[in-house]
Amino acid sequence: MLRILLVLSLAIRASSYTVYSVKDSYLRNDFLDWDWYSSSDPTHGRVNYVTKSTAIAENLTDATDTTFRMRADTKKMLSPSDPGRDSIRISSPTAYSESVFILDLWHMPTGCATWPA
Repeated sequence: MLRILLVLSLAIRASSYTVYSVKDSYLRNDFLDWDWYSSSDPTHGRVNYVTKSTAIAENLTDATDTTFRMRADTKKMLSPSDPGRDSIRISSPTAYSESVFILDLWHMPTGCATWPA
């Protein structure tokens, strides 16, 4: 569950250290306003990225006062010809450079071929 993402952008570069300040902060349902990718996987993986409305309808995402959740489908039976499991791919509406990202996560999947790739 992604609770917070702070983006600290380069503010001042001093002689021996760098000072950062908070540029953007995303909490809980703010992630519902991010860009939802729903085209075929550009890395040619076996996944079916879905729209925000489909993700909500299929219980692949939700946001509350305290959390934002992203899930992959684990219930549908797939045939070899299916494009892959329904999943979510979002990206921030802003591009960043020279930044530090701070994430507060409750759970991060681990293992081969799991998010984040």
